[in-house]
Amino acid sequence: MIINLQEDKDNKLYDVLSKSEPFSYLSNDEIKYFLDKASIKKYKKGELLVGKGEQVEKVVRLVVEGSAKVFVIAETGDEVVIDYRSVGDIIGLLSIATEDVSLVNVVVVDDIICYELDKKDLYHLFFLNNRFLDGFLTIYVKKYLTKFSVEFKENALYYGSIDRMFFTSLVSYVTRIDYPKITKGKSIVEAAKIMVDKDYSAVVVVDNGVPSGIITDKDFRKKIISKSVDYDTEVDKIMSFPVHTIESDSTCFEAIIRMIALNVNHLVVMDGQDIFGIIDSESLMNLQSSSPLAFAKEIELKEDIEDLSTVATKVINISATMYRNGLRAENITKIVSELNDRLLRRILDIGIARFGEPPVSFCWIAMGSEGRKEQTFKTDQDNGLIYKDIPEGIDKQRVVGYFKDLSEFVNNSLIECGFPPCPGNYMAKNPEWCQPLSVWKKYFDKFFATPTSDAVLKGQIIFDFRGVYGDKNLAYELRNHINLIKNKSLFMNFMAKGLVNYGSPLTFFGSFVTDKMEDGKECFDIKKRILAPLVGIVRLFAIEEGLMSLSTIERINDLVRVRNKVVLDNYRELEQSFNFLLDLRMKNQIYQYISGVDVNNLIFIDDLSGIENRQLKLACQLLEKLQDILKKRYGL
Repeated sequence: MIINLQEDKDNKLYDVLSKSEPFSYLSNDEIKYFLDKASIKKYKKGELLVGKGEQVEKVVRLVVEGSAKVFVIAETGDEVVIDYRSVGDIIGLLSIATEDVSLVNVVVVDDIICYELDKKDLYHLFFLNNRFLDGFLTIYVKKYLTKFSVEFKENALYYGSIDRMFFTSLVSYVTRIDYPKITKGKSIVEAAKIMVDKDYSAVVVVDNGVPSGIITDKDFRKKIISKSVDYDTEVDKIMSFPVHTIESDSTCFEAIIRMIALNVNHLVVMDGQDIFGIIDSESLMNLQSSSPLAFAKEIELKEDIEDLSTVATKVINISATMYRNGLRAENITKIVSELNDRLLRRILDIGIARFGEPPVSFCWIAMGSEGRKEQTFKTDQDNGLIYKDIPEGIDKQRVVGYFKDLSEFVNNSLIECGFPPCPGNYMAKNPEWCQPLSVWKKYFDKFFATPTSDAVLKGQIIFDFRGVYGDKNLAYELRNHINLIKNKSLFMNFMAKGLVNYGSPLTFFGSFVTDKMEDGKECFDIKKRILAPLVGIVRLFAIEEGLMSLSTIERINDLVRVRNKVVLDNYRELEQSFNFLLDLRMKNQIYQYISGVDVNNLIFIDDLSGIENRQLKLACQLLEKLQDILKKRYGL
């Protein structure tokens, strides 16, 4: 309920403004402008001011009486409180730099009186008074974003929207360090040449290491070309000054507000008294557009595979951004898997639109690391298709032919989107992995009844399956069938032998087992030497216990819950080692990607810090310990 209290707003508002920084920085005329533009509103306890997922309003609210709670609802249904807003606080801060949807809910705790100001009027005050802008950013943005950032990182998956990376990303992450610069006294033609050579839209004019001005491509159009200025003119004559700056440890959100308020597209980034680089509005917008939610939205809009393939290339950028923002690799891999799932589902939608409705229900399954939701970047495809057993009266050849065509289309489309084919041919277009449910059940019956080395090899991939698209009850029924199989001991023995045969990741003298590269550097294959066998051991125990969980961490937790002795005795070491290995692999792969080299699982031991070296060695020792347990347990 909203009650208009406009008649006495001037006295109350003036009192609040005169006593509250940064509003106290405003001049009398600027306060008068605020009074003319602001309206006073009252909201009752329990009223929802802002709803998560709703379009943001174009107003900010200054609280002068009462309080409100800022919160989100977790996937568990729990309420996660981010902050409270009371007298002198702002509601609607995060919406200032965006017109998208709200990230949070805001509900009135105690009856509130607040003054509402249109965002465009707030920006006008920023433009009139730089001290007010600086104070606003310092007092409100840093205060609120510190709390928001902590909650955001700790509960990232609860929000379901890591789409606002620019709220918590530091300016330094997107700063152009190799920026064009020119000293005072040089000509504008020299400035233009530097901009062309650096392929950038601005050049910083420097005087004794201090930025004294900036020239942008807009300046060239408006001040030089349109007015036929002599190209020998010194840059001092046409540069824009003073230079607008921002500190390198500021957030990208602050940079956006500053740019909008100052009506500029570039800011010089400072590290104390030194120039760190330059940032532009395009880089900030690219940061936002490379977010997971933007990626997901973009997928839904694509109508053909060629367009989807251009979107798919962004996943690695998204992963790098999330990692730099402090998200753990465990969470990033879940988000990446979700994005890959969305891409796959869109491909299947396009395929079904092309081939028509399926003759019987089916389920597309992801296997291997994608099945466990532990993918880092684009790895080989591991997938299959389960379709319902063909009832009487339906043409079997038509069913087989339909799913053959659909699977080939999907697998080939995934290749086009950057997902290489599986070297072992564990893909749905392989007829072996595109079968009715009854055949899939027989596969697992045979695995357990007559285990072979080949069966164990297949088991390492296909046991970690999950339904991604279609009738997921088919995947659930297959998993349940596996858990009900009684005699698994022989297969478990074969699987344990394979895990022991990986060998130790450490030499007799306790150093890492490495391979020598062409340049002589020693590299450690983190996947082959330790991650794969560690994941396999946890998988082995999960199959023994008949667990439904798939991800390694979930399996570890469930094994603790069912009181599996081996995991109970080594729980903390297992959890910490696995998370460390995921983080180390992701950090290494992001560095490889940024450096322009092939992304792989090879770690250079000499590049590890002392702490990383120690943690990796502890993880390797844990694997040796677990392999010894398997040897005794299975008589190997």
